[in-house]
Amino acid sequence: MSDPKVDQTAAASNGTATTPITPEGMIIAYTGLYTMAMFCICYGSYLSAALIRKRRREKKFMENSITFKDARYFPVTASCVLFGLYCLFRRKECLALVLKLFRHVKIYAPVNLASKIENFLIVASSNISQLNNATGDNSSSSSFINEKLHNVTFVHNVLEMFTKENISYFLLIFFCFEGVFALAHLLKPIIVWLIRPQYLKDKLFGRQISYYRLSFTKSPLENVNHDNVKENVDETEEPRKQYFDCTLDSKDIFSIMVCCLIGICHVTNRNWLSNNAFGLAFTLYGIEELHLSSFKAGAVLLAGLFVYDVFWVFATDVMSTVATTINAPILLMFPQDLLTNGFFSSTKFAMLGLGDIVIPGIFLALLLRYGEKYNQKIYFYFTVVAYACGLMLTILVMHYFKARKFKVFSKVLKRSYAAQPALLYLVPACLGAPLFLALLKGQVGLLWNYDEADIVKPEKPEKKDAKKMTKSD
Repeated sequence: MSDPKVDQTAAASNGTATTPITPEGMIIAYTGLYTMAMFCICYGSYLSAALIRKRRREKKFMENSITFKDARYFPVTASCVLFGLYCLFRRKECLALVLKLFRHVKIYAPVNLASKIENFLIVASSNISQLNNATGDNSSSSSFINEKLHNVTFVHNVLEMFTKENISYFLLIFFCFEGVFALAHLLKPIIVWLIRPQYLKDKLFGRQISYYRLSFTKSPLENVNHDNVKENVDETEEPRKQYFDCTLDSKDIFSIMVCCLIGICHVTNRNWLSNNAFGLAFTLYGIEELHLSSFKAGAVLLAGLFVYDVFWVFATDVMSTVATTINAPILLMFPQDLLTNGFFSSTKFAMLGLGDIVIPGIFLALLLRYGEKYNQKIYFYFTVVAYACGLMLTILVMHYFKARKFKVFSKVLKRSYAAQPALLYLVPACLGAPLFLALLKGQVGLLWNYDEADIVKPEKPEKKDAKKMTKSD
């Protein structure tokens, strides 16, 4: 999911008094965000190029390749996830709307089924006090409540577990859990270097380094050969499928234990420093591991997410509701009141969503690999400059809207926008820069048709298509 926008301020949840933001503090905050964003873009692109070279040497496929087909459906999938979270956070409002719409169409459904659905929607969108008051009515819903009050209370209590606070806390735990592994992957070389007196050859802290493998595989055979899971000897047999495969050593486990301390600190005390540690880890890991298979796939992905970001930010309150409710390390932040409140007491932050770095980052990584292949790294450097300019334009426009109290489509939407979807400015910059340079160099066709199909795992034909092929043969 592309995280929405650059936002000027975000007050901490501790309710402290408002502190004025100084121009110096704003400059420091945005300089910090710029430094982190540009570091992730550049370093992550080189990590991606190194990983691709390693995969080619090992003659292995990339596990997380985004093909042209995947890029077409990515904005739709992201929209479904985003709207699903919005419905969870605004459950009662959404269920009340569904109930209102259902009452207009229930005449087309069987009477018993329509009555059960309507009663369930009434229960799900009401409070316990409203349910108790409804028992004195003569409506069909009140008789339903009178007859099955115990079941109604149980269902309502289950639904009440899905509150904003509970969902937000669950997402916090989930992202911290994932962030521990991403951060351990990033910091493993540094941690090993710091403990180098305790790391000699194949020993760590005086003990032999051990290697572990976790694998979860589905196979029609009783004895699963994990080394050949991806190969099918007989095309007629049920294919073996590997859901999970991970190899660890003692150094990985030690790095994970160290990063668990950071995760525990962030869960118990949500500091912006630990948030940025996980945010940087997610960003670098995403740029390194997410592989765009072709320039066409990257162009379609950027264009689709451009529409996605603009629509959900400007046309609805979905993006802003989800972004402000989730209290998880899904963005980078830097305090604007650092000079007045210090590192640990800051209450106002400049923020940048991780999606506004990862999505352009995987496209820039593709341009770097293209430049390495054809000795044309100017495409990567030129687009990095364009990305920096697009990010600067985002901040300038956001400040203009806030200062002038500018209203976008105010007659239609009646909403004012101080925050801006960063992809509105980053996508034209990142997509237009390489195409413009290719036009000047006469290499538009070469750039547009560039792909890396040699490391993309080939798709297996579906069962229906396979049967048709066997019949035709």
